[in-house]
Amino acid sequence: MRNQTLDESGATFDATFGTGVQEDLQTRSTYALAAAQQSHAHHIRVFCSTWAPESISDLAEATTAARSQLNQWILDSGVCDDTVDWATVLADPNVPQTYNPL
Repeated sequence: MRNQTLDESGATFDATFGTGVQEDLQTRSTYALAAAQQSHAHHIRVFCSTWAPESISDLAEATTAARSQLNQWILDSGVCDDTVDWATVLADPNVPQTYNPL
């Protein structure tokens, strides 16, 4: 994986995203780790955000376990210089695995 953003003169940050729900934790964490290492090699800090909950739907139910695993990895891996925990901020307090629309 080569990230052309990091080759640009004056780059100060890089944002990377997964490409789909079907990716497993190993695929996402491997990609995130490689991106973080490349960014750090260019003296660029890495900020990560957890995967926010979704509205109640079949897709949300199917992704709950994957989202929880990925979020735990983001929070505990030490790869990120800092994190934004959207999973906690946007969760419905009564049903934490879903999005709070308020």
